[in-house]
Amino acid sequence: MRTMRKILLTGGICLFLLASGRTQDIHFTQFTMSPLMMNPANTGAFHGTYRVGGIYRDQWMHLSHSFQTPAIYIDAPIIRGFRAYDWIGVGVNFFQDQAGAAGLQFSGLLMSGAYHLALNKTRRDVITFGFGGGRMNRRVNLNSDRIKLEDEILAGTGAPQSIDRTSGQNKTDYVDLNAGIGYTRKLANGKFLRAGLSLNHFNKPQYRLRGGNGDADRLPWRWTANAEVELKVNDKWSVTPALLFQRMTNVNEIQAQALTGYLFHAEKEITLLGGLGYRLGDAIPILAGVQWKALRVGVSWDYNHTEVTPAGNGGFEIAASYIGRIYKKPSVKPVIVCPRF
Repeated sequence: MRTMRKILLTGGICLFLLASGRTQDIHFTQFTMSPLMMNPANTGAFHGTYRVGGIYRDQWMHLSHSFQTPAIYIDAPIIRGFRAYDWIGVGVNFFQDQAGAAGLQFSGLLMSGAYHLALNKTRRDVITFGFGGGRMNRRVNLNSDRIKLEDEILAGTGAPQSIDRTSGQNKTDYVDLNAGIGYTRKLANGKFLRAGLSLNHFNKPQYRLRGGNGDADRLPWRWTANAEVELKVNDKWSVTPALLFQRMTNVNEIQAQALTGYLFHAEKEITLLGGLGYRLGDAIPILAGVQWKALRVGVSWDYNHTEVTPAGNGGFEIAASYIGRIYKKPSVKPVIVCPRF
C-alpha cells in the first residue's frame, strides 16, 4: 500500500506538471556551479583557455521515481573583441531532467555567446552582454504499468485502459531563447565581485504536451538575478556570500548562501570549502567542497520538511568545474652581463 501511494504520488506530480501551463524550470542549489544555465552572459567569464563542468541533482530520493537532473557545459574565450581589451566567449550547455513513473523528460542543448566589454585597460571592471538559444525537447511515457490514470482508478479493477495512454501528443520540440547582462569587478588579492540579470524564454515558445491551447500554453518569461562576492578575511580564510532571485509569472525563488574557504595547503593550492544557505520557505542547503588549483568539486544537501519531503529528504547535488590554461612557454634568450671594473 505504501509503495502504491508513492507511485500515485510521483505519477500525480508528473501529470500535474504535464498539464500545468506554468511549470517550474530546472534549478540547482549550487547555482554558481552551473554558470551558463544561470545567465548566458557568464559564457567565457573567467581567466583561462577553456572551462568545462557538470552538475547532477537528485531530488526526493525517498520516492520510487525521483527527479534526476544532470547538466554539463563547456565554454571558452575564443577571440579578441573590437577593442584590444575586450573579448568574445562561446559555449554549449546540455541538460536533462527526468522524473516520475510516467518518465516525464525535459532536455535541451543550448548554445551561448557573450561580448565582454572592459571599462579599463586592466580589465578591472567588465560589462558583459550574452545571448543563448537552442532546441528543447519534452516527452512523457503514459504506457507504463506503474502509473494509474484518474479514469482507471475511478473505474476500479478490471477497467479498460484509459484513452489518455494512446491519444494526444506525448512529445514536443521547440526553440528557446535567452539573454543576459553581467558585471564583474576585480578586487584586491585576486578576489572578485560579480552580478548579473537574465531573461529566459523571451520568445515565449509553445511547449505544452497533450494538446495545445494557443497563447495560454506558451512558456512564460523567467527573470533571474544573481550576485556573489569573494572576500579575503586573512591569509587562511575567505568567505563568498551569494544571492539568487528568480521570478516566473507569480512564483518567486529566493536563495542565499555563504561559502567559507580555508587554505589547507598553500604550496599545493588546496582550499577546503563549506557553508550554509537558505531557500526562502523551502530548504536549508548544506554545502561542502574543495578547490585544488583549477579544479573545483562541490556537494550539497537540501534539508527541508514538507508533505512531499519528510524528515529532511531534499535534494542532493554533486558538481565539478575545471579551468584549463594553454599558454605558450616564453622563450628567454640568455643575456651575458659583462662586469665593469
